[in-house]
Amino acid sequence: MEMIVRGLLIFLARVINVSMGTVLTLLGMRGQKRWATAIGFAESLIFILAISKVLQNVGNVWNVLGYCGGFAAGTWVRLVIEEKLALGYAVVRAISRDDGERIALALRKAGYELCWHSDAQAGDRAEPLQVQDINGDSHLKVLCVQAMDAVGQSLSPG
Repeated sequence: MEMIVRGLLIFLARVINVSMGTVLTLLGMRGQKRWATAIGFAESLIFILAISKVLQNVGNVWNVLGYCGGFAAGTWVRLVIEEKLALGYAVVRAISRDDGERIALALRKAGYELCWHSDAQAGDRAEPLQVQDINGDSHLKVLCVQAMDAVGQSLSPG
């Protein structure tokens, strides 16, 4: 019975360890260096403790199953966390011949972060507009379309 309990503890440790990687990555992308560092430390500590228990008794099938199963379940949890937190980036590229600056202003007023620049090489003064919503807002594309329709432009997703 003790062998099964250790296998389950290793399983839980791996689920936590693997799923922490998502939070670590997302915090790092958002510039949260201190939190990302602390989570990275905890993630490494849990990994070392779990693998050392497995390697101490490789013949215990419950330890090995717990380790491998925990990784698989942790991967699933990791994907669910990423989906629920939606802290990723949404990127939309729009091309405007004349009104890129007005579109950029409208999107900034709506609270979106964006990069805007003119391409001097283009003959018709094309203005690429790249919008990033750091909160994964699903309304991003709609807002871009509305802002562009207001000035008679079309959206080119990229």
